[in-house]
Amino acid sequence: MSSSNKKLRILLAEDNIALGELFKEYLSLEGHDAILFKDGASVLKFLKLERGKANFDYAFIDFNMPQMKGDEVIEKIFDEHSSLFRKVILFTSMLPTDPEILNILTKTRGNPRFIYMLKSLPNLQHFLADAF
Repeated sequence: MSSSNKKLRILLAEDNIALGELFKEYLSLEGHDAILFKDGASVLKFLKLERGKANFDYAFIDFNMPQMKGDEVIEKIFDEHSSLFRKVILFTSMLPTDPEILNILTKTRGNPRFIYMLKSLPNLQHFLADAF
């Protein structure tokens, strides 16, 4: 478990199921509770159904997902479910110089609850270590 022994509740949205399962398994081995969704629409449906009952420390949202891109999911979270999360992380393999990512970064500039993170296991490990 992480050095603080605090169990985190984490929402993962990742359409690559094998990669999502890898991150979920890592989080579980670290003692955290993670729920994995394969697309953004499923995330929003879950949050709507669980309104007021589901609270998370973090949401890690992939950018390129079917049905709804990560920026749309993040926008809906901030508009309708903001109080459910301490931080919302755009967790993607796209570089911050990509025009679509630059657009998101511009829209969320100044929002202390938004983080961009390049998707990798070491980045996830460092984030969790620094979260305490």
